[in-house]
Amino acid sequence: MHGSLIIAEVHPMVAALAGVVGVLIGGVIGVMAVRILGGQTLSHAKEEATQIKRLAEAEAQTTIERAEVEAQKRALSERDRVESELQKQRDDLREQERRLAKREDQHERKLEALTLKEERLAKESEDLQARTARLTEKHAEIDALIEKQKEALLRVTDMSREQAEQKLLSIIEQDVQEDAAQIVRTSIETAQSDGRNKAQEIILNAIQRYAGEFAAESTVRTIPIPSDDIKGRIIGREGRNIRAIQQLTGVDLIVDDTPGVIVVSCFDKVRQ
Repeated sequence: MHGSLIIAEVHPMVAALAGVVGVLIGGVIGVMAVRILGGQTLSHAKEEATQIKRLAEAEAQTTIERAEVEAQKRALSERDRVESELQKQRDDLREQERRLAKREDQHERKLEALTLKEERLAKESEDLQARTARLTEKHAEIDALIEKQKEALLRVTDMSREQAEQKLLSIIEQDVQEDAAQIVRTSIETAQSDGRNKAQEIILNAIQRYAGEFAAESTVRTIPIPSDDIKGRIIGREGRNIRAIQQLTGVDLIVDDTPGVIVVSCFDKVRQ
């Protein structure tokens, strides 16, 4: 009975110790398991972080490269736009310079024309003044001559001053009419002479133009012959027959390589 009590008393203690040991062992095992699992999770996390970092860096690099490409495109486009604008401005400037040069050239030509016109007008004015001066001088000479004629008429005749003036005017009028008639006759003769010369020139040109064709048509006649044997007989040995025919008839016989014909040339139709 005592022995069973001791066994009953010891058994709970062993159980307790066993429980504590079990708890300790479980704790150790748990800690070890946590450490093992924790190490695996951390390693995995590091790997994921490394992979995420690589992906992020690759994405960032791709983004940077795209941004650089886009920036280069925008820079090229902006440069092309600026160059196009500058080229347009240069073209506009050259066009303006061309128009300005053309306008200046036109102004210079107008100025030269005006200068020439002014010089011509100045010369015409000088000529007019000179003619006016000569006419004035001539009128003065005529007036003086008329006055002398009046005085001469008054001295040699018994005419009054009015009669002398009338007589002198009649003489002057007759002289003027004779001079005018002479001028008209000279003009008519000059016109007739020029007309005759022009007509002769026209006739000579027409003769030179058409005489060749007319002469060829009127002085040459083509005569058909039946065969080349006849042509040979007409020519004769060493051309004796053709020379004899030409001497007897007074025409020229032209025998060439044209088949079936000979040509008779002469100004006299009867001899043809």
